Amino acid sequence: MRRLRLLALLLVVASCRRAPPTPPTPVVSTPTPPPRFVFIDGGAHLGETVLAFEKSTLFTKHPWSIVSFEPNPELSPLIPKRPELTLHEEAIWAKDEDLEFRFAEEETLGGSVVASVVKMPHMKTVKVHAIDFSQWLARMYRKDDVVYLKFDIEGAEYPVLEKMLKDGTMALIDRLYIEFHGEQQAIAAKAKPWEVVDAKRKDNELVEAITGLGIPVSLHQNEEPQGEYFNFNPEKYGQAW
Repeated sequence: MRRLRLLALLLVVASCRRAPPTPPTPVVSTPTPPPRFVFIDGGAHLGETVLAFEKSTLFTKHPWSIVSFEPNPELSPLIPKRPELTLHEEAIWAKDEDLEFRFAEEETLGGSVVASVVKMPHMKTVKVHAIDFSQWLARMYRKDDVVYLKFDIEGAEYPVLEKMLKDGTMALIDRLYIEFHGEQQAIAAKAKPWEVVDAKRKDNELVEAITGLGIPVSLHQNEEPQGEYFNFNPEKYGQAW
């Protein structure tokens, strides 16, 4: 009995000497970084769109960073330098690979990685690196960022936009400025009337799919001056901005 009492006493003493319970670790919330304002100039040419963007009211409203893509080795060195501008001498495409880029030796030096798009008497062909644009976009930006995208990429817009719609990266875009090339190329190739209509239908379907996500689309026509994207009248196309 005496041993039992001693054991009980030792247990009481041991319990009294136990360390106090550890207080719960406070939850520290990581502040969400502020949104970035980004203008992506796909098919920069000589930088005409950036120059027009800098003159727009839109440009004065936020601290924009600019990312320009121009794979033509004879044009990219001529793009105006800016502290906030990053230049990629690469083609925008639906996967990462090296492609042949064909461009006119005269006129505007316009070119494409899509062989059927630019056809002129005197053409040059160079090897360029093309990037998977939707993967690059997902790697670089988040949904909270404000991303305005311009595409004048001479026929490459079709596989790129289709992939962006399929993998969901189109949702990272807040506004799209674009020149489609299907209809004009069909006309230039003297396609049958139904083929021209079919090319136009494909453009309309893409615009409907993109605007259906709540993303406004500014349509640039081939006959308009380079960089003339910011005087777009959305009501002409039944869009709300």
